[in-house]
Amino acid sequence: MENKGSAGSAHGMVYISGINYIYEFDFGDLSGWVYHVNGITPSKSCGEYELSDGDRIEWLYTCEIGHDLNEVYEE
Repeated sequence: MENKGSAGSAHGMVYISGINYIYEFDFGDLSGWVYHVNGITPSKSCGEYELSDGDRIEWLYTCEIGHDLNEVYEE
């Protein structure tokens, strides 16, 4: 896993740029990694999000800035 930024920085922004050798922009200008907690995309970066016991975290790769992932959860 490779990231940009850090949780300890002034803005607390962390962005995951690659997982298992798959990186942002590998599949187009709108592709990259997003995360869901309990099936929902949080409005905070992964470095700022506080997990609770029992939370389920998923890292998903999107090719359309997340729009292609909505289909997965609507079915």
